[in-house]
Amino acid sequence: MADRWPPAYDSDTLQKQINRLREQKGFSETFYCQSDLPFFCQGDIIQFATDFPFIDADGEISFIPNPDNLWLFAGNTCDFSKKTGDFKYTHICPVEKVPEQTAEELQNGFYSYSTYKRFYLPVWQRTDTGRGYFIDFTQMCSVEREGLSRHAKLLARMSRQSWFLFHSCLVRYLARDDGRDDPG
Repeated sequence: MADRWPPAYDSDTLQKQINRLREQKGFSETFYCQSDLPFFCQGDIIQFATDFPFIDADGEISFIPNPDNLWLFAGNTCDFSKKTGDFKYTHICPVEKVPEQTAEELQNGFYSYSTYKRFYLPVWQRTDTGRGYFIDFTQMCSVEREGLSRHAKLLARMSRQSWFLFHSCLVRYLARDDGRDDPG
């Protein structure tokens, strides 16, 4: 049996950084910020009228409904903001509401940012009374930059602190230890 490949980062340091970011005073209240940049930035919550496309077990294109048309812009800001045609595509993730009937352990994982494949997003509208939103890092798709810039609408923009948290969680997900020999 081969040794388990370690993460491509120091997991203790990264977890401490995640905890430090989310435990800062006023974190929830300053999760989003105001910005007048004329392009989408990584971490933006956008409204874009399409369902989540994926290739199914038969090799066919299928869709998961996205009734609220909410997405998180996951592509790199500089790839989107450049005027050159070098970057035709970027990446987005569907944003889902945290279900009202969510198991307590899952809720705690969301709010503490301890789940590896999901990232919690607090509500961005003061009138929203739900439990918040989340993205699943396994649900990411490519989208043409031009179509996104013509048809998507910015709803909320992460603050710098939230953006660091997003990056920390994304790195933790993408560069975690491989677990290739784990059971199940």
